[in-house]
Amino acid sequence: MGGTEFIFGSTYVLIMFGGVLLAGAGGVASWLQKRRARLALMSDTEGGQCIACSSAETVELHPDAWRCPSCGYEQGAGWQRRRDERRLEKLMQLSPEEASKRAQAALLDARLMLTGAVATFDRPIIASRNPNHRNNDWEVNPDLLTAVGDARTAHKGLQEAGMLDTDVAKALEKAGFSFSEPFPDTDPLFDGTWRSTIESCARKTKVDVESWRVAAVSAARSLGLDA
Repeated sequence: MGGTEFIFGSTYVLIMFGGVLLAGAGGVASWLQKRRARLALMSDTEGGQCIACSSAETVELHPDAWRCPSCGYEQGAGWQRRRDERRLEKLMQLSPEEASKRAQAALLDARLMLTGAVATFDRPIIASRNPNHRNNDWEVNPDLLTAVGDARTAHKGLQEAGMLDTDVAKALEKAGFSFSEPFPDTDPLFDGTWRSTIESCARKTKVDVESWRVAAVSAARSLGLDA
């Protein structure tokens, strides 16, 4: 069997992957705004006031996808779904050889990102560097935002690699990676006001991230991609 039968022969995996694509205290306030702005395009923000320029009206161009006529900002979950649909269509057009190369590259990239991200979850809280904080003894580790973003990208990359190449999918599954498992809820890391809540969420997230890292390392080794 060819290594790309997940694109050309496995309807189940394609539907599953498409579903995954289409289905996101002291010291946190200043950079929470940056995080929320980053996630705005993937949010469930409805039409109405533009969240970028506060213009009174936005125009719905697609289901759950609005554009502001004043500044051009696009908001709503529909935009991300459209991007994912188009990406999936492009992946479907790859040749077997291209799909296999893309899958292996995605696996190695995910392994690297997960290796870099996992340690950050051991230190979600750091000593506060801002003496003006009301609770100035601690703050959320600013590196946590990057770690979550890298982990999310890597998780999606592993799913994509499995869709593109049967051998990669089998190696990941054998190593314990679940293609149906969603990315964990990491909102408490940034929206929680209690240190214990943030630390608890970080511990739980690390378990998932570490399991994905181990699976990626094992799969790459079994496929001979370490050379």
